Amino acid sequence: MTQDDRNRTTLDLPLSPRSRRLRTVGALLMLAILGMIAFGWFYLQPKLSYAVHANSHIVHDLRYPPILREHARRVAVTQLMFGMYYWAFCFLLVLGLLFVAWLDIVETRVRALLARRDMVRQIATSGRSTSSQERKE
Repeated sequence: MTQDDRNRTTLDLPLSPRSRRLRTVGALLMLAILGMIAFGWFYLQPKLSYAVHANSHIVHDLRYPPILREHARRVAVTQLMFGMYYWAFCFLLVLGLLFVAWLDIVETRVRALLARRDMVRQIATSGRSTSSQERKE
């Protein structure tokens, strides 16, 4: 580390209330997504897989009456649609999480830009005041 690196001041940006809110919403969305993925992977998918295979046996077996085969087909389709809607909702939550993360990035960039502008203004005004003091002396 050189002497200039040690003397350089860092831009310390505390979290704004909006950024804190966005990060809280993002964390809650992440927890919901992880919970849904765990529930879907370990509980829902095996149940749906078993139900579809059990119903497909009835649907294709001609020994069962047609009304029972039609009912089994509808049950299988309903269960598959539920699984698809479940994972589609999980995907929408992921998109929501990405949107919240993007909003947080924009908020942080704007705050950093404003802080940099204020720092440049402060340096410019302090430079003018010291140069005017040197002229008086």
